[in-house]
Amino acid sequence: EDIDQLLVNVARENQLLVNAHFNILLCADSDKIGKAANFIEAALFQQGIIPSRNAYNQLELFRTALPGNGIEL
Repeated sequence: EDIDQLLVNVARENQLLVNAHFNILLCADSDKIGKAANFIEAALFQQGIIPSRNAYNQLELFRTALPGNGIEL
């Protein structure tokens, strides 16, 4: 039902659906990583992008960020 409603809204407002996935890897000292992550999230939000922060499966996320290894997703 939610999918059908989304499709109706997209058609009504002439919007485009884009399926995309991007990894952003962040490396910093432990005392600065939170501030850097918040800065990136705020910058993305200003562009209308709502990021999803995942850290529970770090090995798998790191492997998917390697060039040509998107199949791991």
